[in-house]
Amino acid sequence: QQCEERDKLPNESIKITLPDGTIKEGNKLKTTPLQIAEGISKGLAKAVIVAKVNGKLWDLTRPLEGDCDLVLLKWDDDDAK
Repeated sequence: QQCEERDKLPNESIKITLPDGTIKEGNKLKTTPLQIAEGISKGLAKAVIVAKVNGKLWDLTRPLEGDCDLVLLKWDDDDAK
């Protein structure tokens, strides 16, 4: 039901900044960290287990709420454990 409600929202563009300074475009309350990982590479998408959004741990399938700094964490990252 939440997915259906989000799909009805208008697309509002957001900027997602990666640690290397790359900026990815997304849609507020629609784009997820997992989708960003998939856009970079399938291998990365399979390897990440959690994200860090503006310094806070974030589920990979939770939509981003606005412009943010995004770090994709793998199992061997200390913050992911």
